[in-house]
Amino acid sequence: MLSCHAMSNEPTQAEGPPAIIELPGGESITVPLPPGEVPAYAVLPALRALVDAMMQRVKNASAERGETITCRAGCGACCRQYVPVSDMEARALAGLVERMPEDRQARVRARFAEAEARLREAGMWERMTRGGRVLSSEHMELVVNYFFLGIPCPFLEDEACSIHPDRPLICREYLVVSSATHCAKLDRTKIKRLAAPQTSTALHVMDAAHSPDNYNVFPLVAALDWLRGHPDEPERRTAEAWINHFGRAMQARFGDSVEMVTSPPPGASEE
Repeated sequence: MLSCHAMSNEPTQAEGPPAIIELPGGESITVPLPPGEVPAYAVLPALRALVDAMMQRVKNASAERGETITCRAGCGACCRQYVPVSDMEARALAGLVERMPEDRQARVRARFAEAEARLREAGMWERMTRGGRVLSSEHMELVVNYFFLGIPCPFLEDEACSIHPDRPLICREYLVVSSATHCAKLDRTKIKRLAAPQTSTALHVMDAAHSPDNYNVFPLVAALDWLRGHPDEPERRTAEAWINHFGRAMQARFGDSVEMVTSPPPGASEE
């Protein structure tokens, strides 16, 4: 059972009341929530904290088995894989780029443009940016073809993620305990990936609003282009409403008994 309860701590000027997110097994984390009605991407920091906490459990279990996680700065093999994102994370990434100093922003935008040129040259751009759910029947071919183009993530610098605290959920879920050489060759028969909660898929479903089987995904390298074609302001809800929506998306995607409920703590006064 996963639940979220609003706390009564004094909010900062930029934040509303923090929330306690209770994880299965009795652990909990505390995260800040933005005040008022906000677009969905405003709750990404809370969802990232949730995923990080769940992945820490995966790491702890791996360590208890005597395994060594080989993912680290300096190995950018997975940063050349197809990284699916949806509108929500695309908007957060675009905002991140816009806030960069001009010189760095120019370099990052140039990498996005280079990735687009490479995909257009390979005849893959239109398929990968038209939106819509990637069917399982075509997923593997797409992943393999993309990888062997060798296109680095626009945020990859010196073989390390330059936006590590703000990286997409799917990047947080990817950990291996096999040799980095297998990742560099995408040798799927030898890559040993740790089993992880696929919350990134629930995030995509969350973006689908009323149709959990019909959501848009596209590669991270197309995020800026996607938003140029979808300039409308996104829907706004309270942070608590978005978190509840994410819980329902997890239920729709996995059928798990997952619940995220926002309520005042015991004894809190009501306005």
